[in-house]
Amino acid sequence: MHTFEFDGEKYKKASKHQKEWGNSLIGELTLKGHETILDLGCGDGRLTEQLAQLVPNGSVLGIDGSSGMIETAKQRSRYNLVFTQMDINRIHFHNEFNVIFSNATLHWIRDHKKLLYNSFMALKEGGMLLWDFAGDGNCSNFYEVVQEKIQDENYKPYFNNFEWPWYMPVKTDYEKSLLLLDLVDIT
Repeated sequence: MHTFEFDGEKYKKASKHQKEWGNSLIGELTLKGHETILDLGCGDGRLTEQLAQLVPNGSVLGIDGSSGMIETAKQRSRYNLVFTQMDINRIHFHNEFNVIFSNATLHWIRDHKKLLYNSFMALKEGGMLLWDFAGDGNCSNFYEVVQEKIQDENYKPYFNNFEWPWYMPVKTDYEKSLLLLDLVDIT
């Protein structure tokens, strides 16, 4: 799996919408202050820092595959907040987190069956996943134009080995896959 590299400083300036979505998601949490939280795809660490403020007696780990994002995020590190460069596809925690949070990231992950398995393994009993990621219909005009160009005879040779980088399921299909998920070891 290819890790996409991002400039964390540029992201800080250009991620207003992602922060708005994340703030809305964080608003859904009811915490006691001692929880352990994993932030998948923490980006520049702004939302991860907010999570850490909500758990002064807990801890938060922010991970991102991009070294540029992690370098920017590490500027926010504190006693209960750590950032580590790690590929989400390679998480292997066991019974460590009360909450696994992710905002505007998981559409970059192609194998959600493995992601879900690894995430459920990482959750403590009674833990929760709190995720928001792009789904079917997001950026549909953009994708339509890109798909047309990929098929255009003038550009087709440039896309011989092209793999679509995003997983954007229909919400009801994803919900069904959660209900049907068989948590057998797939690693």
